[in-house]
Amino acid sequence: MDVAEEMEKLLKSIVDYEKIYWRVEEYNKKSFKDWRRHHKVQGDYYKLMSKIFSGWDNVSEDEIKPWSEKEEKIIEEWLKSL
Repeated sequence: MDVAEEMEKLLKSIVDYEKIYWRVEEYNKKSFKDWRRHHKVQGDYYKLMSKIFSGWDNVSEDEIKPWSEKEEKIIEEWLKSL
């Protein structure tokens, strides 16, 4: 067994990976829900989501596709799935 495998085995003996994973998922969803609620109130949620999911770094503002109802439903399903 090499050093990395030994360290991973030791870490798994003291950290419950599954439990940590679900805690992080719960935190991510709660944080996103709060962010989403705030930006819907601000009125810029759909514009921000279009930029986030367009690969903004490689796309000019003219090329950004509007955030669709279909994409929003995917987000809503993700938020319900915990």
